[in-house]
Amino acid sequence: MPASFSQPGPSQPAGSEPAPGPTPGQMEHMAQLLAAVLRQSWEKGATSERVIRLGAKQYDGTGDPEIAWSWLVTNEEIFQVIGCTEDHMVVYSAFLLKDRAKDWWKAYQRAHPARVSWEGFKKEFLDKFFPNVYKDKKIEEFYRLDQRDSTVTEYEKRFSELVRLVPHIAENEEQKISRFMAGLNPTIRTIVTAATHPRYGPLVEAAIRVEQSAQIAL
Repeated sequence: MPASFSQPGPSQPAGSEPAPGPTPGQMEHMAQLLAAVLRQSWEKGATSERVIRLGAKQYDGTGDPEIAWSWLVTNEEIFQVIGCTEDHMVVYSAFLLKDRAKDWWKAYQRAHPARVSWEGFKKEFLDKFFPNVYKDKKIEEFYRLDQRDSTVTEYEKRFSELVRLVPHIAENEEQKISRFMAGLNPTIRTIVTAATHPRYGPLVEAAIRVEQSAQIAL
């Protein structure tokens, strides 16, 4: 009976040895890479959910420019709480944009394909949605702000919103305290200034206590 020979397949030339498979070390390395990719994907999803749980909102690019400012500041505070890198701050902020704001960001990315830093994102975002003419009006409002008929808590809330537009005061505890005191109603200010308050937080608490005591006395 004549001997029979199998024909070599198209991917294996006659006389060649089968291609060696991956070594155990290579397989382990591939498994580590896959695990890292899956972990990164999971962490990204988990962090996105956490950002939203902590109060991050979507922004559509419409409405009062102050909404844009508040959106950006609030998100930055949330990102800092969860320890985001600046690159992730940009990614999550872009994720939270929608409608007109998302269209703006996509157009910006097409025109500027290079990596955008967090500071760069903030500048471009504010230039678009919080123009200088509006910012100047809010700074004027800050310097005119006083308590009037509002409670100390209400006054402090508006003060904190506006002072962020004036970094040289927001970042200087002494100047911040001085400006807050100047806006308090005279009766409360007189009592509060009788004691030294080197920190902003205790000063606000003292003003609230004075106000509450006055209400009880009535």
